Amino acid sequence: MMDAGLKTAAGQFKIQNWLDWNTDLQIETMGLIMNFGHPRYRDYMISKTADLFDTYDIDGIFLDGTLRWQNSPDYSTYEGLVQYTQEIRKRYPEKMIMGEDGYDAIYGLFDLFHTSAGPLGLENYMLRYTRQFYYLAYPAENGSAGIHEIGWSKDSHTIKNAKPEFTIPSISIFNGDLEKYGAQIKNKLEVYKSWELKPVPIMSKNGD
Repeated sequence: MMDAGLKTAAGQFKIQNWLDWNTDLQIETMGLIMNFGHPRYRDYMISKTADLFDTYDIDGIFLDGTLRWQNSPDYSTYEGLVQYTQEIRKRYPEKMIMGEDGYDAIYGLFDLFHTSAGPLGLENYMLRYTRQFYYLAYPAENGSAGIHEIGWSKDSHTIKNAKPEFTIPSISIFNGDLEKYGAQIKNKLEVYKSWELKPVPIMSKNGD
């Protein structure tokens, strides 16, 4: 299914080259970004999603990197996501579909997004039409996020400058955290009680 890889406008494969999964401080160039517009890949993802719902009765599905878009000459990434989400909603109307980041055209396709642009910058998102929540890469109470992104530090600039009025709070919990960090989690939940989404400033200028 290699031909399902996302292509640039010139028809070249868009190689994943911005992550550091093995923490060697070097970017990786080993992966393709898959294109939901490719019929076989989209059918595969629909099948895998259905298998997760049917086998484990999970509440929803999370798609990483849903903002990836190229003017691909073969298949439209946007149209592929439209068809995928429509099919999943038809089969499982009670299930949640979540995505990472995104752009205005796909906000209506998903129930929730987490965004690496935020909480910084969330005041500029169209929160009347989409809901953004705390980035999943933020550290759990034990300081780990399991990946390289923001999880190394509880004191990052991004975390310290989170804007509660534009963020749906969430907590990352790993096995054993409830027993080891129960008090910290309880304290965080108490803080979260004061977090309330407010009207987006750019939308409230006209009194809406």
